[in-house]
Amino acid sequence: MLNRMKDCVDAQLRDQQAVFRKDRPCTDQIATLWIIVEQSIEWNSSLYINFIDYEKAFDSVDRTTLWKLLRHYGVPEKIVNIIRNSYDGLNCKTVHGGQLTNSFEVKTGVRQGCLLSPFLFLLVIDWITKRWKWIGNTLRKAHNCITRQALTWNPQGQRTRGRPKNTLRRETEIDMKKMNKNWMELEKKAQDRVGWRIQVGGLCSTGSNRRK
Repeated sequence: MLNRMKDCVDAQLRDQQAVFRKDRPCTDQIATLWIIVEQSIEWNSSLYINFIDYEKAFDSVDRTTLWKLLRHYGVPEKIVNIIRNSYDGLNCKTVHGGQLTNSFEVKTGVRQGCLLSPFLFLLVIDWITKRWKWIGNTLRKAHNCITRQALTWNPQGQRTRGRPKNTLRRETEIDMKKMNKNWMELEKKAQDRVGWRIQVGGLCSTGSNRRK
């Protein structure tokens, strides 16, 4: 099942993504990083390296979002349903004070130790990264650009019949609140490409994985 998902998805993933992919081992990334470090020392140039540790990575995945993303990446509906059914009604128990607690239903996250979990998490991170990269690129465009206008559109007043309940801007603002940022700060940060990459990494690490 994992191999069938990889066949559908692999070509759509970012080139920068290694590990859990065919012919893209982590050792290649380590070797590339080592070469960059050596060249930086040789040419006496500045080098900045940023390591991101995703906070509660597997526990933070929203499952409703995950099922939508699997379909978005072209995973067959049959496989999506098999995975989804394996998570429905999932219950756990914990040990507290030497005693086993009553079982409780777990509604978020992917299983620890499951062969599918790293790949499922990879899809979530890939989509988040692409989405926020697009937002940054769009906010750097001219104010009269139609894609920027679509992103920044913020209608006021009572919603009229037929108008969507949400907008791209409002969805983005919900995610920004998790970083204690507002829309003006977002637009300013987008102009700094390096700072924006750090911002995107921060959003991933706080478990921002919603998809409407």
